[in-house]
Amino acid sequence: MNAEMILVAEKDAVERYFLTEKQIEVIVKTVLKIFPIPEFIKDVFEMILIKIIKWIDKELYKLLPNEVYDLINHKEKGLNEEEYKVLFKRLVKMINEKVNLPFLNENQEKQLIKTILEIILKAMQIGKSLS
Repeated sequence: MNAEMILVAEKDAVERYFLTEKQIEVIVKTVLKIFPIPEFIKDVFEMILIKIIKWIDKELYKLLPNEVYDLINHKEKGLNEEEYKVLFKRLVKMINEKVNLPFLNENQEKQLIKTILEIILKAMQIGKSLS
């Protein structure tokens, strides 16, 4: 390993977001069609959802090498079905252990995380995207 590779790895490890605003918008619209919104937060759920997606994005950026997370931007390469299933199962557990949404019960929280991760990881499969 040379010094240049170390610098690139250090730069990649800096905490930041990966998803673009457009990709976040696509995820929000998709989740709103799928996820049952609790009545008492219906008016503000979209803003809360954006914050949750950004939080999950930041966690994925920490957990996944950029070369893997970047598959979301390349339709011609990506995860196969088995890789998707394994990664999905592992990440749901890891992310759910870190997040606590007091306005949702544990089942709702897990379902929301699964929904968001499913959208993101499916976009990382060969031939798929967030469009």
